[in-house]
Amino acid sequence: MVDDLVGVDWIKEIVQEKEVRVSSGSYALDKLISRIYDWAPLGSGDKTFYLSPPQVQFIKTELDSEKTDSKKSKWQEFCEKLKLDPENIPTDRPVLCVPSEEAVE
Repeated sequence: MVDDLVGVDWIKEIVQEKEVRVSSGSYALDKLISRIYDWAPLGSGDKTFYLSPPQVQFIKTELDSEKTDSKKSKWQEFCEKLKLDPENIPTDRPVLCVPSEEAVE
């Protein structure tokens, strides 16, 4: 069970869901964050959760090449919505994610 939560298999399934992957290579970020929140280990704060470094790296790989309307990458927007610094993601410990209100219903 712990290996399942630390691994990326469940995130791979989420990014393939129709509500999350709205077209080839295009993702609905709020829906992605909401679905991850449904599965990820919860933090101690209200609506916070943890992702493992491999999970964050997988998400970065999926989102980095896609651009938003404002010409930034979906990865940057994902990080903004979770209050993460995209240039300073820990690789040696779980990553605490603090989603914005609209990202997690």
